[in-house]
Amino acid sequence: MIRRSVVWLFGAVAAILVLNGVWGVARFQANGLFGDQWSFYQPLFEGASWWEVFNWQHGPHRQGLAFLLTAGVLELSQWDARIESLWIFLQLIAATGLALNLKRRLLERIQISDIWIVIAGLSLVSYETILLVPNASHSIFPLLGLMVLANIWPTQWTTRRAGWVGLIVVMLSFTGFGLFSAALAVLVLLFGMARDLRNGFDSSLKARLWAVGIALAGGLLFARGYVFSPASEDFSWWGQTMSDYGRFILLMLAGRGGWDGESIAAYGFGLVTCGVGLFALTGAIKQLLAKENPRGGEVAVVLIGTTLAFAVFTALGRAHLQIDGGMASRYMALLLPMWWGADLIVSRSARKWTRYSVSGLGMIMAFGPWAYLVDRPVGDWAGTIGMRDGDLHNLRSFQSGKIAWISTHRDTGDWRIAEEWRPGGVYPFVETHPMDARIQAMKERGLSFTAGDSISLAWLPWMADRMVRRMPQRDGRHGAWILRPRAEGFINLQGNAPVASTPIWAIRLSEQYGKVDSASVAEGISIAVEPGDFWLRLDHPIGARLGSPSITVLPKHPTWVWRDGSLRRDRALRIVAGFYGWEDGTAFGWTAAQLEAEVVANSESYLNVRLDSRFDAVDSGAILLRIGAREWEYSTDDLQSGVSVRLLESDAAIPLILRNMAGARSPAGLGLWSDERQLALRLTEFSVSAKPSYAVSP
Repeated sequence: MIRRSVVWLFGAVAAILVLNGVWGVARFQANGLFGDQWSFYQPLFEGASWWEVFNWQHGPHRQGLAFLLTAGVLELSQWDARIESLWIFLQLIAATGLALNLKRRLLERIQISDIWIVIAGLSLVSYETILLVPNASHSIFPLLGLMVLANIWPTQWTTRRAGWVGLIVVMLSFTGFGLFSAALAVLVLLFGMARDLRNGFDSSLKARLWAVGIALAGGLLFARGYVFSPASEDFSWWGQTMSDYGRFILLMLAGRGGWDGESIAAYGFGLVTCGVGLFALTGAIKQLLAKENPRGGEVAVVLIGTTLAFAVFTALGRAHLQIDGGMASRYMALLLPMWWGADLIVSRSARKWTRYSVSGLGMIMAFGPWAYLVDRPVGDWAGTIGMRDGDLHNLRSFQSGKIAWISTHRDTGDWRIAEEWRPGGVYPFVETHPMDARIQAMKERGLSFTAGDSISLAWLPWMADRMVRRMPQRDGRHGAWILRPRAEGFINLQGNAPVASTPIWAIRLSEQYGKVDSASVAEGISIAVEPGDFWLRLDHPIGARLGSPSITVLPKHPTWVWRDGSLRRDRALRIVAGFYGWEDGTAFGWTAAQLEAEVVANSESYLNVRLDSRFDAVDSGAILLRIGAREWEYSTDDLQSGVSVRLLESDAAIPLILRNMAGARSPAGLGLWSDERQLALRLTEFSVSAKPSYAVSP
């Protein structure tokens, strides 16, 4: 019996997370194919039979039942990517519900502390296969199939139940990485047969044999025509050191808990998680051997083993590309079975510390991705709960490119122009696919982004991620957007143009107009904007490429301002000579005897200089600072405290010199260490800002 308070709590949390997932689809998904969909949709483009769709191989796995069902959903929705994303998220909801039901059936209880099962299951940390490149077959439908298998796995075996188990195993073997679950299920069935032989050839043994027979027949069917494809360049079996594979797996396990990137904490959490999984697997095997809890032990072995086998296989196939690639979102769904299986094992333990440890770690794993909400504006939470900052950045970047590409195609009717304007906007390998034939087939059937003529490609165009809306233009030298910032911020622009083209970009922001040279646009420009609706138009050189404009609270590039009817650089500092750069991993940089720079100030601006020390051999006399015709002399003590100098406003760049009057010397020349650079001043700050960082020199 489950307490009513537990039911209400679980229902409320699930409702919030389901709404979050649906909101995420409405907010981020644009109606169009993206990434590998252009590849694994091939049988759908060709009008293949249901068996060809079911049997279609993409990478190392087949697409299976998930792809067949998805084909039906796509047909009903005219290939609407938003419907497909909702369909995949629905599978995640069902898998999570089955995980709770499995615990209720095996342990006959659900407690408040089990809330982590729901939070982890409905997390958008798996956004990649839901929102970015929707593909139910890869991992989410296999997760659902595994949980169905776990729920129907019988205590008392009959021919009917064994038949269902066998059919689900076949379905899993054909559908994405469910093949690991299928293989483990067969191994567990064979082990159960060997264990039950002591009782003679009874009905239970016959039933297991029937399930194995169906599964092996499916395996033979699977093997027919199968060719292993690693889906990654330069793959070789065991081509990396064992430590590389180990690190990849640990980071993979840590990614489920919200870690993003290599760190001691990430490796530590991954190591603990791996230990929990192996400990629980050992406990599950003991249950099998002791026949203490056959059903629970068998189910737990399949659940935990699926995650571990998937992690090892993924490390073998991907560790040579990038070690922290194990933290990719698309792997996260199939890491859940280990957690759910481990929970089933320790929940029966008489040792409280094991139950509390796994439950506590489960909470950390489930809530880990929520930590990113702390630094995220509350208004930005909707549809992003469970996403790491890196996930959110990738999603916004790829989806903005997708919208720009599709919008351009809608306007011009030519995918090549769309590719010129936004290279890789929908697929990085368009030259390897028959894009003409595929887009034409979509047009003839009125599918995806070729259907209708509505400019809006998303369901919630008023959300923050639609603050920048691209408007179609029929001239390849123009781009236009509607900007709808909700607060004060900056519009960020960056692009490049062929060297031989006219090096001028014309920018019109509502009633304001200005021109900017190509070098400045390549560096990037940020222009302050107020809340409201604005029309942005760019006239750029032929062949130029422009990234999608973005609106941010802080500028991403050097800031520009409107002044006297033109657009001018707000403030800037450019090093000309005499500075060796900021040392890697430190907060200082060395200068030569004379540092030369240029400063631009079209509004109140200050030069900030702070000295850490001078090279001992030249630590005497004054330090000269000259900005245009103005000049100051400072001692070491003056600059070590930091000084700020107000810059005179000027449209032109003003020369700046910072000179150590005692010159510079080489450490190598003095026999001190091997550095042959001529060193003088070691600076910790040399910058231009709107406000002074230190006391202002008169």
